[in-house]
Amino acid sequence: MEQGLDYGFDGTGDPVVAYDKDGNCYIAGIAFQRAPSAPFPKKYSNIWVARSNDGGKTFRWQDISLIVGPSMRTKLNFHDKEWIATNPVNGDVYCVWAAFATRGAVVANMVFSRSEDGGRTWTDLKIISEVTNFQLQNQGSYVEVDDRGRIHVVWIDYGVNQIVYCYSDDRGETFTTPRPIAPVEPLPRTIPGNSYRTPTMPAMAVDRNPESPYYGSVYVVYPTSNSTPESVNGDIMMVFSRDRGSTWSEPTRVNNDSTTADQFFPAVAVSENGLVHVVFYDRRDDPENRLIHLYYALSSDGGVTFPLQFNVTERPFDGNAGGSPGASSAFIGDYIDIDLSGGVAHPVWTDARDGEPTSDGLNADLYTARILYYTGNLTAAGGG
Repeated sequence: MEQGLDYGFDGTGDPVVAYDKDGNCYIAGIAFQRAPSAPFPKKYSNIWVARSNDGGKTFRWQDISLIVGPSMRTKLNFHDKEWIATNPVNGDVYCVWAAFATRGAVVANMVFSRSEDGGRTWTDLKIISEVTNFQLQNQGSYVEVDDRGRIHVVWIDYGVNQIVYCYSDDRGETFTTPRPIAPVEPLPRTIPGNSYRTPTMPAMAVDRNPESPYYGSVYVVYPTSNSTPESVNGDIMMVFSRDRGSTWSEPTRVNNDSTTADQFFPAVAVSENGLVHVVFYDRRDDPENRLIHLYYALSSDGGVTFPLQFNVTERPFDGNAGGSPGASSAFIGDYIDIDLSGGVAHPVWTDARDGEPTSDGLNADLYTARILYYTGNLTAAGGG
């Protein structure tokens, strides 16, 4: 990224896309130096946001902003795994991420920043995790905003193996005390027999349509391990709230297979009629639990059950073939995503079907698909 070099960075990643109520497109990501060196201190990492005024067709360099101030851009800090959302009520743009800092130990605070001018300027960082406990392992931030402007934030606290949630009703000036909403057994960094990493992180969606039978619901999906001495047995779990985050359901399993194959990297979206759409990586179709399909699951009862699910990919791929040629290890990213528009679901995922599981043959590409779904009234269809 040429412009990033002007700021002293030589790499970027973790892209996330959001649109505001006026159709402006925002892309957020992290920027970093791969090998920071003297003189000390030297800029190490940052969170950046780029804005497009034509719906994402073009981006101007002058519309790229860095959120974190210069005093935070040192080798003692690393800013990671951001997520971005816009407020449909007032057009605010919100960003949440994990800020790792060295203070005798590596402390990971979940932090928040707001832009009120279309991503041009950003507020000072606000720590929204439990700072008094010096939580060491917060990661996997996700932020969504409902139709009344409530900001919902979720992440995983690896220190206690819990999915943690909080919300704000005043544009992020204050947040509720973070509280656990679901237990989780994290997947191993790499599932045995594979070299690509499989981080455990949640995803979230909110039902914004007052005409939906499940209006106000908040849905959180996440991978968890049901490990035995013989297998990791990663599954996709869901918890939901029917009252905008005040109370939460017990966890239920999304994938409906009867195998011990691994599922991971979930993403979720809600259509205007209340259908809940979930996509995830799934290895159930390979007896050796190695080759990956992208699976799609649909719920018409507000996330209680997912009877309809199928593989989207016409052929599976080996995650060990993902990455860039010459890389020392495989890589297929840390997450995938899904969005909805006009009766069509659009999942986006990393696919390594054109690679080979050798250091010289690694190849990962971005793929998408078009999945048509029912747009009528769920109650009339018997789904509500």
